[in-house]
Amino acid sequence: MLRAGVFIALTACGFHPGAATGDSATGSDGAPPIASCSDGVRDGDETNIDCGGSCTACTTCTNHALPPTINVDPKPFAAKFLSAPQWSCTATGLTTIDSNAGTVVSTTCDLGSISVANDVPQLDSTGVPVFVVRLQGLRITNGHVLRLIGNKPVVILVAGDVVVDTNGMVDASAVGGTPGPGGSPVSCADRESGLGTMGTNTGWGGGGGGFGTAGGQGCYMTINGGAVTGSQTLVPLRGGCPGGTSRGAGQGGAGGGAIEIVASGTIKIGETGIANIVASGGGGRNSDGGGNGGGAGGGILLVAPANPMLGPMGALRAHGGSGTGGASSAGTSANDGGDGHATDNTAATDTSGNAGGGNNNDNGRTGGLASRNGTGGIITAAGNTTGQQNGGRGGGGGGGGRIVVTTSPAATSCD
Repeated sequence: MLRAGVFIALTACGFHPGAATGDSATGSDGAPPIASCSDGVRDGDETNIDCGGSCTACTTCTNHALPPTINVDPKPFAAKFLSAPQWSCTATGLTTIDSNAGTVVSTTCDLGSISVANDVPQLDSTGVPVFVVRLQGLRITNGHVLRLIGNKPVVILVAGDVVVDTNGMVDASAVGGTPGPGGSPVSCADRESGLGTMGTNTGWGGGGGGFGTAGGQGCYMTINGGAVTGSQTLVPLRGGCPGGTSRGAGQGGAGGGAIEIVASGTIKIGETGIANIVASGGGGRNSDGGGNGGGAGGGILLVAPANPMLGPMGALRAHGGSGTGGASSAGTSANDGGDGHATDNTAATDTSGNAGGGNNNDNGRTGGLASRNGTGGIITAAGNTTGQQNGGRGGGGGGGGRIVVTTSPAATSCD
C-alpha cells in the first residue's frame, strides 16, 4: 500500500514513470509532454515559441530589424517600417523635409509612400517634440540635397543602410535670421543658456549665440556672447541658440537646426566622393547702429550598430554664423553677417569678407567652428571675440554647434 500511495502522489504532481523530466521528452505512452506557454522556448506540442498546439494559436509575422533607440523609440512604429519607402536620391535635385508643415517634397527623387510622424515626444521629456521620417534605406548622391526646414528637430529612422556620397548633402542649417529645424529653441532664454544678448546701447554690438562652443562678445566692454549649453550627447536633440541684437534695428543670426540619423544597418558618408551633413548657424542681419550677433551652429547626431563611417571626403559641419558689421554712422546700413560655411572649415565673415575685431573696427566678428571629417580631424572654436575694445561696433560671432557620432545596437520586431 505504501508503494501505491507514493505512485499516486507523484503522478498527481506530474511525474510520469519512465519519462525524462524535461519538456522536450515524450511520455511512456508516446504522448507529447505538457507545454509551458510562457517560458520563451518552443516546447511540448507548440508549433512556435509559446504558441500553437495546446497554447494559443500562433499569429503569422515577419521578423525585421529596427533602428536603435536614442531620442525616439522606434518600437511603437515597428510595423510601419515594413511598408516604409527606400529613398534613392541619385540625381541632381532638391528634397525638402518641412517639420512645421509635416511634408516631404522632391524635385527629382521618387519618395514612394511617405511614412512620417509629426510632434513625436522625445524620450527625454525636457526635449521638444520632433518630426520623424521612417525609411528602409537612404541614399543621397550625385549632387542631390536633402534640405531640412521647419520649427522642430528632424529624426530620420532607417531600417537599413544610409549612404551620402559624390556631392550629396544633408542640410539643416539656418539662413540668416531663419532657424534650421529645431534651431533657436525657447530654452535659449539668457546668456547662461546660450542666448547672445543685447548690446548695452545703440552703438554696441550684440553677442553671438552659443551651443557647442561659446558665442563671441559684441563690442566694447560687454560680455554678451551666449555660453556653452545643452547636452554633450545631443540627448535630447536640439539646435543652436540665436545671436543678440544691438539696441538699434536688425536681427541676430538664427541657430542652426538639429538632425538625427539612426540606422539599423551601416552609415557611410563620403566613402568615394565629397559629401557633407551640415547644421550651421545664420549670420546676423544688418542694422543702423551696433552689429547683431551671429547664430550658433546646430546639432548633428549619427547612430548605427557599427561606427558610422566618414570617408576621406566626408564631413559633418555645424559652424556658427558671423556677426553683422556695425554702421559707420547713424542711418547707414551695415554689412550682413555671413551664414556658417557648409563646404569648408573657414570661419564666416560679414559680407565685406573682412574679419572684425580690434579697436575702431566695425566689421562683424567671425563665427565659431565645429566640424568632423573622415581623416580624423575634429575642429572646434568659439565665436570670435576681442575682449574690451575702445570703439568698434561689430556683432559677436556665433559659436560652433555640436556633432556626435556613436554606436547603439539595433532592435528586432515581428510584425
